[in-house]
Amino acid sequence: MLEYFQLIGGLILLLVAGDALVSGAASLAIKFKLSPLLIGLTIIAFGTSAPELFVSMEAAFKGQPGIAIGNVVGSNIANILMVLGLPAIFYGMQANNKDVRHHMAIVLLASLVFALLTLNGVLVWWHGAILFSGILLFLFSEAKKSHNNRKNGEYDYGEIEDELESTPKRGWKIALFIIFGVVGLPIGAHFLVKGASFIASDFGISDAAIGLTVVAIGTSLPELAAVFSSVRRKESDLAIGNILGSNLFNMLAVMGLTALIHPVAVADTIINRDIWVMLAVTILLALVVYFVKHINRFVGVLFSGFYLLYIYLVLV
Repeated sequence: MLEYFQLIGGLILLLVAGDALVSGAASLAIKFKLSPLLIGLTIIAFGTSAPELFVSMEAAFKGQPGIAIGNVVGSNIANILMVLGLPAIFYGMQANNKDVRHHMAIVLLASLVFALLTLNGVLVWWHGAILFSGILLFLFSEAKKSHNNRKNGEYDYGEIEDELESTPKRGWKIALFIIFGVVGLPIGAHFLVKGASFIASDFGISDAAIGLTVVAIGTSLPELAAVFSSVRRKESDLAIGNILGSNLFNMLAVMGLTALIHPVAVADTIINRDIWVMLAVTILLALVVYFVKHINRFVGVLFSGFYLLYIYLVLV
């Protein structure tokens, strides 16, 4: 029973600490007059990916590589099929923005590079260096674009208003939020990984299967909340952009930084099945973005159905 409390308690702490970190970081970004686009694609995307980062690093150091990489691959699959699919059943999303198409192409390229590197069977430091260099290049490009678009250092933050309404305004509160996030995330990750590994052992399920399902769904909850918030306000670009940014951070920053610090073995099941599923659903989303240009109820039901089928195949 203790392992279930560790799993649930660790997950709750991860979500709360991740929210605190993104709130503090977003407030800090506004103080430095960064653009809303840059905040959405970087600060908010990284904040919602922070649980994946700390879970993967904790799992890698604890000798549970299945959870480390399964968490990232599973989260990317969940982000597309579940996190975009469920809200689309209730609220349609337009997908015809040129920025969305541009970032979709970047995610496609990153997914292909990530998949090719995993085929080696283990991600080592130089694989991590390649991946992490990719996120640094992306951030540099977005920062440069933000700088070029800056007008007197002032921006309209209306499109991310809901994400920022609960952010701290005073300096000491910003620092407190960031410190709580930085301290709480690794503690939550520790308990989540510990609980998940015990449960996997009890039920005879592999670490990879737990990482691809329970842990991946849990760490994707911040993205689900962010997307529901965005689509309710008819801000489809922000919703889809958040998922693209989160998936990019998962592959390049989360696995890149983890592999830089500690080698991550890739299970045969992930190489033979899950990496290809991740690539397939990314291509599926790209086809919707480029040709259908609308994530409607039919697409939402299709995505959600595919996700239920995937979970079934992983667990049986």
